[in-house]
Amino acid sequence: MAARSTYYQALDGPAKVRYNKILQCIDDIDPYTISLRSWKEDPHSLPQISYPDIVNFLVYTPSPYTLEDLKCYKGLDAYNQFVSGWVRNVVSTVINGKHVVTAKVMHSQRLREAALKPWLIAEKCGKIIATHCNCIAGLGEACTHVSALMFYIDTKMQRISADNYPRGGRQCRKGNKSTIIQQEMVSFSIRPHHCIKDEECLQD
Repeated sequence: MAARSTYYQALDGPAKVRYNKILQCIDDIDPYTISLRSWKEDPHSLPQISYPDIVNFLVYTPSPYTLEDLKCYKGLDAYNQFVSGWVRNVVSTVINGKHVVTAKVMHSQRLREAALKPWLIAEKCGKIIATHCNCIAGLGEACTHVSALMFYIDTKMQRISADNYPRGGRQCRKGNKSTIIQQEMVSFSIRPHHCIKDEECLQD
């Protein structure tokens, strides 16, 4: 087993088993043990997570949200945490072809307390594989802090897309053809355990 963080050492047996299972897709590396020099602050290095990816993951993962909640996501605590600027120091790295993203999320009502540290693992195309947070609810792997990080990434991707493609689309490749997919036209159908956007997204 690779090195584990002090956070991991404090988990109970079942939680450790689940945590270890998640880390298998990133070469058994605990994100809390990754050195600072291995992280990148460049938003272009983030996975291309969009709102449908967030819905697809949260609906089919134990989380505090239902599909009806996510239809009104701007009223959610997680979205408000992001809008209020509580998601900070967002960095990412790539391990075994998977994008690992972490951040610090401040306590909106208890600013003197240490920031929480959610992380997520995703494919470059935006499919979210797993998440975790060192808060109590984070043991369920889909807390408000993780969700706030997802909304942060979604917004960054929208801004990058708008800069690259004036019409607000994302360039994707399907077969041998390149297309521009408009953000407002992305399907919101939910398919468990599959990426909503099946096209292979081109990297910038």
